[in-house]
Amino acid sequence: MISEKASSSILNFLKRFKFRKKPVPIPLVNVGIGYSSHVVSQFFNARYQYRVIAFIDDEPWSHRTVINEGVVHYPVELQALVKRNRVGAVIFFEEEKTYFSDSEITSLVDNSALVIRVPEKIPTHLKVNYIQSILKSASISV
Repeated sequence: MISEKASSSILNFLKRFKFRKKPVPIPLVNVGIGYSSHVVSQFFNARYQYRVIAFIDDEPWSHRTVINEGVVHYPVELQALVKRNRVGAVIFFEEEKTYFSDSEITSLVDNSALVIRVPEKIPTHLKVNYIQSILKSASISV
């Protein structure tokens, strides 16, 4: 049996921490596993607002590999990933291999996630700022 003093200290502990919840980060998917994709995922995964949960690549030796806390999936898995994880945005890098046509992207994502195309001409260190500005202007935040 727990003493009254111990039970009151347990209750105090629970009261202090009961309502402290971390915000749930918004899931993102990067199409491609190139350098830009790595830089962007490292940046977002080091913070709490967004989290790159998956990468898209068609090479069989990359499948199910974990990169910066995100798992590599085949292109055919994109639609299921977006729906199952309530993905906020799918990020396409122009310098990456193209897996989808514009019409396929629209139908795969099905308006349930924002599609962000990152131009190749933007320097890698500025791609994060570009993506953040689009996410903010689209009001995709925690």
